[in-house]
Amino acid sequence: MDMLAAIAFLALSKPQVDIIIQPAESLWVYSHAGSPSTDEYLRVWGVSGQATPEGNGGGDDWSYGYLKFDVGSARAEAPSKALLTLYNVNPPGYGDAATAAANPLQARALVGGFSGKDWDYSLAVKVHPGLASTVFGTGTLGAVTDAKAPIPITVDLLKGPGDFKAYWAAARGGEGHTLYLALTSPIAPSTEEGSSGKGGVYKVFSAAAKEIKYRPSLTLVY
Repeated sequence: MDMLAAIAFLALSKPQVDIIIQPAESLWVYSHAGSPSTDEYLRVWGVSGQATPEGNGGGDDWSYGYLKFDVGSARAEAPSKALLTLYNVNPPGYGDAATAAANPLQARALVGGFSGKDWDYSLAVKVHPGLASTVFGTGTLGAVTDAKAPIPITVDLLKGPGDFKAYWAAARGGEGHTLYLALTSPIAPSTEEGSSGKGGVYKVFSAAAKEIKYRPSLTLVY
């Protein structure tokens, strides 16, 4: 085997490295959220087809989920694959899969940072989802394999249009090695007669979920 062939063989046979990180904290960001950092669920919805209000600041009618990851233990270089896995309650609040498909859950950059113990909704005007151009990827409900088990949602963070690799480099190289993500969606709460007004939205388990296996996770592949 010549030298070039040997190098190619070693490159192809290099073992894949997977790193799975769960968030250190999460927030349910909504004006009427009772326990934003300790609620077991993150509820995500938009208004009139908009995932965020104009300017992306705080909006009393919108609801987001914020995730905070400590990525200091991961490699400094950007991963070749980055997947965000979430688990939605089962059955979902809406019965029409087409509604979810047309209004996917979005993972995008977060402007600013947060600490759960210091959070107050008045901070939402400064700590808010980035522009639509920072959406790293979207996801909808995966296959339902169990009538009672939560339904997975997988978001490919490298799909774009947002540049996750650049966002990763800034987070991994920054003080604290902290990566923040905002969960948004244009999906609107149900307004059907008899509805509570908060059905038909994404309701995924948070970092405070009692069952660890249903908490959000970030899978990095090198």
